[in-house]
Amino acid sequence: MVTTGAASRPRMIFNAFTQITPSHHYEGLWRTPWGQASPIDSMQTWLDVAKTIEAAKFDGLFIADGLGLMAPFGGSHRAHAEGANNFPNGDALIVAAALAGVTEHISLGFTSSLIQAHPFELARLASTLDQLTGGRVAWNIVPSGLENSFRNMNFDQMPTYEERYARADEYLKVVFSLWEGSWEMDAVVRDAARGIYADASKIYRINHRGPLYSVQGPHLSAPSPQRVPFLYTAGMSPRSLRLAAQHAEALLIMTRTPEDAAQLVAQLDALLPEYGRRPGDVKVIQLLRFVVGSTEAEAKRRHEEILEYVNPRGHVVESGGILGMDLGYYDLDEEIDISHAPGAKGIFGAASGAEGRTTATPRQIAAATDIPPTVGTPEQIADVIERWQDAGVSGINVADAMFHRYFTDFAEQVMPELRRRGMAQREYAPGTFRDKVFGEGPHLPDRHPAAAYRGAFTDSIG
Repeated sequence: MVTTGAASRPRMIFNAFTQITPSHHYEGLWRTPWGQASPIDSMQTWLDVAKTIEAAKFDGLFIADGLGLMAPFGGSHRAHAEGANNFPNGDALIVAAALAGVTEHISLGFTSSLIQAHPFELARLASTLDQLTGGRVAWNIVPSGLENSFRNMNFDQMPTYEERYARADEYLKVVFSLWEGSWEMDAVVRDAARGIYADASKIYRINHRGPLYSVQGPHLSAPSPQRVPFLYTAGMSPRSLRLAAQHAEALLIMTRTPEDAAQLVAQLDALLPEYGRRPGDVKVIQLLRFVVGSTEAEAKRRHEEILEYVNPRGHVVESGGILGMDLGYYDLDEEIDISHAPGAKGIFGAASGAEGRTTATPRQIAAATDIPPTVGTPEQIADVIERWQDAGVSGINVADAMFHRYFTDFAEQVMPELRRRGMAQREYAPGTFRDKVFGEGPHLPDRHPAAAYRGAFTDSIG
C-alpha cells in the first residue's frame, strides 16, 4: 500500500467521462436498476450528473461522441442494436450547451469530429458556448476513424490515416485564424455614448483558401473569455502524440498500466520542444473505472453484481469497432492480420511498446482496449491513483460504466479521500477553465502555435 501524508500530493484533474449512449464500454449495464432509472434521453439524468459532480468539486464533464456505427460484427450491426453498444448515440455539444445554465464551475467538454461541422461553424458554436459559460468550454479534436462516420458525411470511402491528419492541419489553421486573428483583443468597445459597439477597423477577414476549406470571415462571434476553447486530443498512436504535442492542452489516454503511461508521457514531453512548447504544456489524463465499497468485501460483492449484467460479447464487438475490423468471423484465439486496420496504431501503438504489430487475436484486441475497474475501498482506490500520478499522469477521466452510479459513488466516497491527500481541489478557483488548469491566464500562451495568428490579418471589415 502507498502511504502518504494529508495534503502532501499535487492536485490532479478529475473529469466525469461519459457518452450519450446506453452502453458506454460495457454492453448490458443499461439493464441494471440504476441504468433503468437514469435513461440517457432524459434531461433530468444529465441535470443529476452535472449537479453530482459539481457538488463533489470535479473539474469537468467530458462527453465523448461519434458520427457512425462501429465496424460490423458477423456481417451486420445487429449486436450493436440489441446490446445498445455505442448506439444510439446523441450529440455531445447539445448536452454540454444544455448544462451551461445549470452549472457554475465545471468545464463542459464536448467531442466534435473534424468532419462533423465546417470549421467556420464549429468556431462559432464553441465561441458562443464559451461566452455563455464564462470560459468553461473544452473541445476534443477528433480526426475520426470509423468508416461509417465518413460515409455519413459525404465521403465515398474512408480517407487514409495520413489524409485524416492532413485535414486536421488545415481545419485547425482555420479555427485558430478565426478565434485568434479575426478580432483584436480590444475590438469590442461598447461605447453607448457614441453608439459604437465594436471598432470595425479591428475586425478582419481571414481569406483562407486551402485544399479543403474556403473561409472569408470574419468570425461572427466576438472574442469569448478563453478566445480558444480548452483543447483536448485523444489517442496513443505516434501520429496522435504528434497532434497532441502540436496543439493539445490535455491528451486523453487509455493505457493499461502506469508503466505504459510513464512511457507515453516521456514520449510526449520529448516531442513538445519541436513545436516550441515545454514539457508539461500538455496534461495527460488517463481513463479509469472504479467500483467502490466501504470495505474490500463490499466492493468485490458490488463488482460481482455488476458483472451479472455484462454481456461478454459486447467488449469484442466494441474492440473490433475501435480497431475498424469485423471480429465476428474469428475464433477468440485466432491470429488475424491487423496491419491495415484503421485503429491498430492506436490500440497497439507507442504506449504499449508494440508499435508496428501486424497480427493479434480477438482476445488480445479486446484485452488491449479494456481497462478493468479498480475495485476497493476509497483508500485503496486513492492509493492506485497515486501510482498513476507518480507515472506522470496529471488527471483521471472517471469512466461511468453503470450510468451514473459510478459518478455518485466516486463523488461521495473517493473524492473526500483524494481531497485529504491534496490530490483533488477543495474549492473552485476563479477564472476560465484554462486558468484553473495552468494558472497562466485565460488565453493560450504565446508559445502555442495558435498564437501565431494574432495580428496576422489586415483585411478589416471597416
